[in-house]
Amino acid sequence: MSEQRVRTAVINGFDNAPPLDTGAPIELQFAVDLGAICADAWLELRGDVRLHDYAAHQTAAFVRGLEGSMRDAGEVDTHRVAVSRHAFAAGLMGRVQQHLFAALGVVTRDPRTTH
Repeated sequence: MSEQRVRTAVINGFDNAPPLDTGAPIELQFAVDLGAICADAWLELRGDVRLHDYAAHQTAAFVRGLEGSMRDAGEVDTHRVAVSRHAFAAGLMGRVQQHLFAALGVVTRDPRTTH
Protein backbone atom coordinates (compact mmCIF):
# COMPACT_ATOMS: atom_id res chain seq x y z
CA MET A 1 0.00 0.00 0.00
CA SER A 2 1.49 3.33 -0.98
CA GLU A 3 1.49 6.27 1.37
CA GLN A 4 -0.21 9.35 -0.06
CA ARG A 5 1.50 12.55 0.96
CA VAL A 6 -0.35 15.84 1.12
CA ARG A 7 1.63 18.60 -0.56
CA THR A 8 1.72 21.85 1.33
CA ALA A 9 3.06 25.34 0.69
CA VAL A 10 6.64 25.82 1.89
CA ILE A 11 8.65 28.95 2.64
CA ASN A 12 12.12 28.60 1.14
CA GLY A 13 15.00 28.39 3.58
CA PHE A 14 18.03 30.65 3.68
CA ASP A 15 21.50 30.56 5.27
CA ASN A 16 20.99 28.77 8.60
CA ALA A 17 17.19 28.62 8.38
CA PRO A 18 15.66 25.48 6.85
CA PRO A 19 12.54 25.59 4.66
CA LEU A 20 9.34 25.98 6.66
CA ASP A 21 6.21 23.95 5.97
CA THR A 22 3.22 26.27 6.47
CA GLY A 23 0.57 23.58 6.39
CA ALA A 24 -1.33 25.60 3.76
CA PRO A 25 -2.45 23.69 0.66
CA ILE A 26 0.04 23.80 -2.22
CA GLU A 27 -2.54 25.67 -4.34
CA LEU A 28 -2.00 28.63 -2.00
CA GLN A 29 1.77 28.77 -2.49
CA PHE A 30 1.31 32.17 -4.18
CA ALA A 31 -0.22 33.64 -1.00
CA VAL A 32 2.49 32.12 1.21
CA ASP A 33 5.18 33.54 -1.10
CA LEU A 34 3.62 37.01 -1.01
CA GLY A 35 3.44 36.87 2.78
CA ALA A 36 7.11 35.90 3.00
CA ILE A 37 8.05 38.77 0.67
CA CYS A 38 6.14 41.19 2.90
CA ALA A 39 7.96 39.82 5.95
CA ASP A 40 11.30 40.43 4.25
CA ALA A 41 10.19 44.01 3.56
CA TRP A 42 9.18 44.44 7.22
CA LEU A 43 12.58 43.19 8.37
CA GLU A 44 14.24 45.83 6.19
CA LEU A 45 12.30 48.51 8.12
CA ARG A 46 14.37 47.60 11.21
CA GLY A 47 11.68 48.31 13.77
CA ASP A 48 10.20 51.47 12.27
CA VAL A 49 6.77 49.76 12.16
CA ARG A 50 5.35 47.38 14.78
CA LEU A 51 5.00 43.83 13.44
CA HIS A 52 1.33 43.57 14.38
CA ASP A 53 0.44 46.84 12.63
CA TYR A 54 2.42 45.86 9.54
CA ALA A 55 0.91 42.35 9.39
CA ALA A 56 -2.63 43.68 9.80
CA HIS A 57 -2.15 46.33 7.10
CA GLN A 58 -0.46 44.00 4.60
CA THR A 59 -3.01 41.23 5.15
CA ALA A 60 -5.88 43.67 4.57
CA ALA A 61 -4.18 44.96 1.41
CA PHE A 62 -3.69 41.39 0.17
CA VAL A 63 -7.37 40.60 0.75
CA ARG A 64 -8.50 43.80 -1.02
CA GLY A 65 -6.38 42.91 -4.04
CA LEU A 66 -7.60 39.32 -4.12
CA GLU A 67 -11.26 40.31 -3.77
CA GLY A 68 -10.84 42.95 -6.48
CA SER A 69 -9.37 40.39 -8.87
CA MET A 70 -12.16 37.96 -8.09
CA ARG A 71 -14.79 40.67 -8.63
CA ASP A 72 -13.22 41.55 -11.98
CA ALA A 73 -13.41 37.88 -12.96
CA GLY A 74 -17.02 37.70 -11.73
CA GLU A 75 -16.36 34.93 -9.24
CA VAL A 76 -15.97 36.09 -5.63
CA ASP A 77 -15.47 33.06 -3.36
CA THR A 78 -15.48 34.01 0.33
CA HIS A 79 -14.04 30.66 1.40
CA ARG A 80 -11.13 31.04 -1.02
CA VAL A 81 -10.52 34.57 0.28
CA ALA A 82 -10.47 33.30 3.89
CA VAL A 83 -8.04 30.42 3.25
CA SER A 84 -5.85 32.66 1.09
CA ARG A 85 -5.73 35.25 3.89
CA HIS A 86 -4.58 32.54 6.31
CA ALA A 87 -1.94 31.32 3.84
CA PHE A 88 -0.66 34.88 3.39
CA ALA A 89 -0.41 35.30 7.17
CA ALA A 90 1.34 31.92 7.43
CA GLY A 91 3.92 33.12 4.90
CA LEU A 92 4.46 36.43 6.67
CA MET A 93 4.72 35.01 10.18
CA GLY A 94 6.58 31.92 9.00
CA ARG A 95 9.35 34.04 7.47
CA VAL A 96 9.60 36.06 10.71
CA GLN A 97 9.79 32.73 12.59
CA GLN A 98 12.62 31.57 10.33
CA HIS A 99 14.59 34.76 11.04
CA LEU A 100 13.89 34.54 14.77
CA PHE A 101 15.05 30.93 15.00
CA ALA A 102 18.11 31.69 12.87
CA ALA A 103 19.03 34.63 15.12
CA LEU A 104 18.62 32.45 18.21
CA GLY A 105 20.67 29.65 16.66
CA VAL A 106 17.71 27.28 16.82
CA VAL A 107 17.82 24.87 13.90
CA THR A 108 14.98 22.39 13.82
CA ARG A 109 14.27 19.60 11.41
CA ASP A 110 10.95 18.74 13.01
CA PRO A 111 8.76 17.44 10.16
CA ARG A 112 5.85 19.54 11.45
CA THR A 113 7.76 22.77 10.85
CA THR A 114 10.30 21.98 8.15
CA HIS A 115 10.10 20.52 4.71
